[in-house]
Amino acid sequence: MNISNHTAIVVLFLFLFPFFYIDYVFSESGSNVKKIDSGINKDIEFTGKQIGLLDSDVISASIVDLNNDGLYVIYLLSSGIYVAPFKKPANPIYYKFSGFGIPVSFSVSPKSGWLAINILIPDVGLESCLLRFDGNSFRLIQDNINMWLNFLNNGTLIAQKFDVKNKFSNTSFIINSDETGIKFSDEKISMPIDAVMNVFAFMDLNHNGLNEMIFMDTSGMLKIYESNKLIWSKKIITIDNPISVLKIKTSIVDSLKSNEKSFWLAFNDNQTANKITLLKLFYDGNSYTITSAYVNINGRIAGFNLLDGKIFLIVTDMLENLQPSVIKTKIYEIEE
Repeated sequence: MNISNHTAIVVLFLFLFPFFYIDYVFSESGSNVKKIDSGINKDIEFTGKQIGLLDSDVISASIVDLNNDGLYVIYLLSSGIYVAPFKKPANPIYYKFSGFGIPVSFSVSPKSGWLAINILIPDVGLESCLLRFDGNSFRLIQDNINMWLNFLNNGTLIAQKFDVKNKFSNTSFIINSDETGIKFSDEKISMPIDAVMNVFAFMDLNHNGLNEMIFMDTSGMLKIYESNKLIWSKKIITIDNPISVLKIKTSIVDSLKSNEKSFWLAFNDNQTANKITLLKLFYDGNSYTITSAYVNINGRIAGFNLLDGKIFLIVTDMLENLQPSVIKTKIYEIEE
């Protein structure tokens, strides 16, 4: 096949299937990532390439084994939630939203098919919903839930009460869910008033047998609590709007095989314009340590995943000087 014929086929695919993921359209060479001196600790330097494209303005996205049948790209649009097989051309399966709310974030319980979507009604509350995916379609389990919902790294579903003024409250519950909807357990989570559930994890980062509570607060401070006591904190980013915390993406390494444990964050930092900052938090045997790098990609981060030692970033074009109809979201594979 010559180059012109191959290009024609790619163009035809994009025309027929505007939303699906294609892994062979792009094969950029060279480094997309540059080293920075963060002043926090040592830096990490990455290289990467663009491997895919979503023809959409994506709010949030993730690459995950959703239903125990392989990896999917899951992406949230203003119109609904979409899934498509990772690196396999296919029409997306989707669930369309109705009502006046604005979808702002989602989370999944890997390999179980469960998804929680937070839909905000500004200055009023939430109409969050719980969905179940069976590999062929979505099923609405419950909607109009006036709480922030978030599946943690261990699959536990957490609900955090909405606060009109601060958006996030210090009242959170562990939620049980089945095909009939959500059920509140008797177990409340004792947490600081400034914690945000969407940038949150329970894990034994320091290997002492106790799970730490790791979270970002509404001011941009990363904090670690253990046994209800603050044991570490560091200012990471300046945040002027509590909802902006939802734009920070996280991923976790908690490997029993290698005994490696780390908590990762990815976000757009105003101090490094047109770049994405990556932070890795871990325990070095003596203290909590952060390493950092920035990705020299111009765009708004929509998704961040660590899979088999590789970093995947999902980045949406900035809105400035672009019409909504031409905004694209690109998928990058980053290697350390």
